[in-house]
Amino acid sequence: MRIHATRLRRLPLPALEMGLAAFLLALPCRGQETPPPPAADEVVAQAEKVGLGKALELGRELGRAARQNASIREEISRELPEAGPMARLALGAALAEAGEAAAGKDALLPLLEGESPEEVAEASATLLGLPPFSSEGRELGKALLAKIEAGKLPPLVRLRAATSLFRLGGVAEKTRAKAELRAFLRSEEEGLRAEGALALASLGDLESSRTELKRMSAEPTPRGDLARAFLEAEGKERFYERVLKKQRDSYEKDLTARPRKPLDAGDPQILEEIIRDIGQFHIRGDQFTREELIAAAARGMLGLLDPHSTFFSGEEYKRFSFDLKPEYGGIGAFVRTIGNVFTIVRPIYPGPAATTGLRSGDKVFAVDGWDTRGHGEDEVIKRLKGKPGTKVKVKVLRQGWPEPREFEITRAEISVPVLQSELLPAGVGYVELVGFAENSAPEIDRAVEDLKRRGMKGLVLDLRNNEGGLLKAAIEVASRFLAKGRKIVSTEGERDGKEDHVSTGKLAIPEDFPMVVLANEFSASASEIVAGALQDHGRAKIVGEPTYGKGSVQTLIPLQWLPDEQFQDENENGIFDEWEKSSDNVVPNGKHDLGPRIKLTVARYLLPSGRSIHTETDKQGRVVQPGGIFPDAAVEFARIPAWKIEELDRLLEANAFRRYVDEHFEGNRDLFVKLAEGDGGETSPYPDFDVFYASLKTSLDRDEIRRWVRLQVRQVVADDRKKVFPGTMFLGDYEEDTQLQQAIRILLTEIGTEPDKVAEYRVVFAKMARPAEQPPMPGATAPGEPR
Repeated sequence: MRIHATRLRRLPLPALEMGLAAFLLALPCRGQETPPPPAADEVVAQAEKVGLGKALELGRELGRAARQNASIREEISRELPEAGPMARLALGAALAEAGEAAAGKDALLPLLEGESPEEVAEASATLLGLPPFSSEGRELGKALLAKIEAGKLPPLVRLRAATSLFRLGGVAEKTRAKAELRAFLRSEEEGLRAEGALALASLGDLESSRTELKRMSAEPTPRGDLARAFLEAEGKERFYERVLKKQRDSYEKDLTARPRKPLDAGDPQILEEIIRDIGQFHIRGDQFTREELIAAAARGMLGLLDPHSTFFSGEEYKRFSFDLKPEYGGIGAFVRTIGNVFTIVRPIYPGPAATTGLRSGDKVFAVDGWDTRGHGEDEVIKRLKGKPGTKVKVKVLRQGWPEPREFEITRAEISVPVLQSELLPAGVGYVELVGFAENSAPEIDRAVEDLKRRGMKGLVLDLRNNEGGLLKAAIEVASRFLAKGRKIVSTEGERDGKEDHVSTGKLAIPEDFPMVVLANEFSASASEIVAGALQDHGRAKIVGEPTYGKGSVQTLIPLQWLPDEQFQDENENGIFDEWEKSSDNVVPNGKHDLGPRIKLTVARYLLPSGRSIHTETDKQGRVVQPGGIFPDAAVEFARIPAWKIEELDRLLEANAFRRYVDEHFEGNRDLFVKLAEGDGGETSPYPDFDVFYASLKTSLDRDEIRRWVRLQVRQVVADDRKKVFPGTMFLGDYEEDTQLQQAIRILLTEIGTEPDKVAEYRVVFAKMARPAEQPPMPGATAPGEPR
């Protein structure tokens, strides 16, 4: 089996119910910049209103920007003299983050005494002992010691200052700091004794603090948990010291007892010795099988060659193959364990789960009477899968129901959708292609034909977050838009030489039909082939961000020593389905096993113009030649600033947005359908919005709340109409997606329609001057495991 274009990695695409933690903290990658942080004066204003944790986060965010921008550091210096205690703490943290340790020290030291709230003084004393201030160690240590010896610091501030003094100082300062901390152990106040013991333990002095730690360890409190953790860590350390000594003695005895023959540095027997030593000496050596260790060695070997060569175990190869041919027998739903409960993230429309009545967010408590709670996700999925035509009963709890209800679902052959489409206002056809699988081109034919029938005048092909797939599928998709004989891509390798791949000319739309392609940093491999070919031939403009830069060809090679087990292919689809019979003769374990594969890079892609899209690196992994497709119209996403994330996460955790929609949907069904399509950026159409907003007690503005409410409206409407809205989160939503907005503007101009004359877009284009904040774009193709 030869696979040319491959996926880079599986990045999770979380549902809203999972909160923001899994995807809003992604770091910006090549081709995108972090949005401007709050200005120094904004930090000062906000810090005095929020809690300690948020104030420090504001400061660190400001400091990260100040590293690269001297004017921001100057703003901080100007704000410091008049800043209140909490704001001064935030600005001090910003200076530390920016690498201005001396200025940060000068900002924080005065907070240790005077009129500062004690929590601010404690935080300042703690901050001064952290790594950013290590360059100020000697001078800062003297300053801390002077404040301690002056005797004016509150007890807990003195304790934090002594802890920081220990971390910063030399031998004399450490001795003085320990003496100060040990004095707390003699305090008459139990709380101070406890704090002193925990501080000493954190510095490695368990001898002095053991008695107090043992007393605290009996408490069912956070400090009791911490005390137990220190004592358990010490016990484990002593245990492993004894084990290692015993093993070392045994090993040395073994070495002297057997003759030792020198090996060549490349002899594979060295790996045997390493595996033996892992099992004998490593503290977790008994937790890994020989198979796992050999697989890890193979991955290391192949990873040395390039980032895309690797080793697949049988299970990994099974998942990889599913991405290329996403078909199975089951109920038709994306699923995931959320909050320890097996959850329907979204039904696949149309499919058995959707037609039976399951909805996004439904919690599955039982499958055919078998309780799902406490069991692994894979085990539940296996029970949901089955031969098409068979029935399965699921017990489901939905928000608002007092108790679970049972549904009987008839399984069917499920083909996971590789695209979604929608006709947007003014005849703009939108097709989101999420992968290059065997059915990608036929699905494009069906979607485009439907859009043309409904009056499409121009097409937006969205390849954002599409990590690739089959080369054959990429050629078939490009052939839908390029005339017969036009070169799409060439492969060039050491063994097979150069091979040109040209369009078959099976056009879905005429070659002069207006078209724009969307791409971003997660568009890779096959996506880059299609985007690059259309760009080189002048067929379509590319809008968005530079793509990933993967232009290498991989071949999958099975290993002869462990072949695939045979099976009876009842439905003749070429893949093993859970209900089919397996020989189970290679690894007798009661299940169908596939043999491992190695994925080896054998060639490079070249676009029609001869340019390479591959990011070239040297042996050390340093980039020597950037790759990727650069857009004709660059549009970057503004990311949600970190200081907003915590509040959004709180509201999502409380299910506030979904609860509002569920409470109002039945009485406002037609209205919500319209709002799902577009609300013009207005809050007034939403029933009881003012009451709802006031009930949230949030620092987020009304427009931010509107955006997230509408996101849930679109999800509920999708369930109701049994058709998903294309895109992910705000991507694919023309009212919120700034990259899509630019693509629409370009397309309408090409069609001959004045963008500002289209009523649905008028408000949208007026807002384009200030890009809306967007969550970082994850690079996945589905919101959970499809089952």
